[in-house]
Amino acid sequence: MGGKRWTKEEEKIMAEHYEKSPTVEEVAEMLGRPVHGVFKKGAAMGLKRPDLHEVSVSRLKAALDIETPRSSLEIAERMGITRNAACHLLSRGYDEGICHIAEYQSNGSRGKDALMWVAGPGENALSDYAIEQAEREAKRAAHAKKPFKAFRDPLVEAFFGRAA
Repeated sequence: MGGKRWTKEEEKIMAEHYEKSPTVEEVAEMLGRPVHGVFKKGAAMGLKRPDLHEVSVSRLKAALDIETPRSSLEIAERMGITRNAACHLLSRGYDEGICHIAEYQSNGSRGKDALMWVAGPGENALSDYAIEQAEREAKRAAHAKKPFKAFRDPLVEAFFGRAA
C-alpha cells in the first residue's frame, strides 16, 4: 500500500520549491513527507533538479578546504546533510572540477579506505569531454587516410607463396 495521497496544495508547493530549493530534504520538511516520496513525486510531476544547484555548490565549497583534506562524513557534518547525500554531491563536484581526492585514509580493521577530499580540480580532474571527442575524431580521420595494407600470415605465405 502507498502513503497518503498528495493534495493540490502539496503539489503546488512541489511545483514552486522542488527545482529551486537547495536540498530536497528542505522540501520534504516543508511538506512533512519522506525524502524518497518527494523525489518520487517530483519525477512523476516531471520536475527536475538542477545538476549542481548554486546553493549546493557554495555550501560544498564552504565545507571544503584547499589545504585540509576531509572525509565525506566530515563534509556531511559541516553541510548538515547525510553522508550519502554528501558522497553524491562530492561525486558531482568532482565531475565539475570543484573538488578532488587528495589522499586515502585507512579505516583500520574495516578494510576500506576513506577518500579525503579537498577543493579545486586537482591533477586527477576530468578533461573536457568536447576536447576528448575532437581528439578521437582527429585520430579516426588520420587513420582513415592511411593506405590499406592487406595482412598476410607468414604460415599462409609458406604454403601458398606470396600474393601476386
